[in-house]
Amino acid sequence: MAQSSTSKNLSDAITNLALIKTFALEAVMMVSYSNTIVAWAHGIIFAVVLFISARLRPWFTIYIITGLSIGVGLLCLQMLLNGVSVPPRAVTFAWVLYSILCVSVALKGFERGGLYAKLPWNLMLILNLVYSIWAFENYQKYTTWQSETKQLAIKAGSQNGMIFVFGKYTMIPGADTAGIQESRGLKLRLKYLTGRDVIICDKTPEACEEITIDNRTESAAQSISVQQLSDNTIIQLPIAAK
Repeated sequence: MAQSSTSKNLSDAITNLALIKTFALEAVMMVSYSNTIVAWAHGIIFAVVLFISARLRPWFTIYIITGLSIGVGLLCLQMLLNGVSVPPRAVTFAWVLYSILCVSVALKGFERGGLYAKLPWNLMLILNLVYSIWAFENYQKYTTWQSETKQLAIKAGSQNGMIFVFGKYTMIPGADTAGIQESRGLKLRLKYLTGRDVIICDKTPEACEEITIDNRTESAAQSISVQQLSDNTIIQLPIAAK
């Protein structure tokens, strides 16, 4: 959680309301794959199944709503009082409770038979199919990045020395599509694949002073190269568009 202003008075609390709005939008977009139509569809489905469940199983519905209210309420209170931003994954529990509510209504419909049995199950199957397709498409966004960084790791090897990375991580194919927003993403990826310590020279140039220009290839500015220098490895990324 990233620290923001601490709410000491009413004006701070009002300011922190913006964090709640941002958190709510990010959470909704996360579970809807950033699709506004799907977000509205989930809202409508939730309202419908909540109404049906309240009529068929009122105490069960109260249990679900109480869990949602307490969980989301505590998160919002944390943001309001302390001014901290909460990641969207914090509401995973709400997604689970929503799913339980949908399945519960579907089971009740199945018990009644006829249209009540077919409609909920068909709707759930359609949603599962849509999410399976989106999950596959979303996975494809990362394949180029994973492949390119794996090749870098193979060339770097697994010896004991450091890996020094020069250039812009954004010039690695697939970095933009995969949503890599910081050089830390490349650092952690290489460390995971090689088990070696990685230095991003753009971030900590003082740690790379021992690596002189003479140690790096002349073509480094336009292409990706991997060089072994004693126990260390130099990865030179392009510094401008090819």
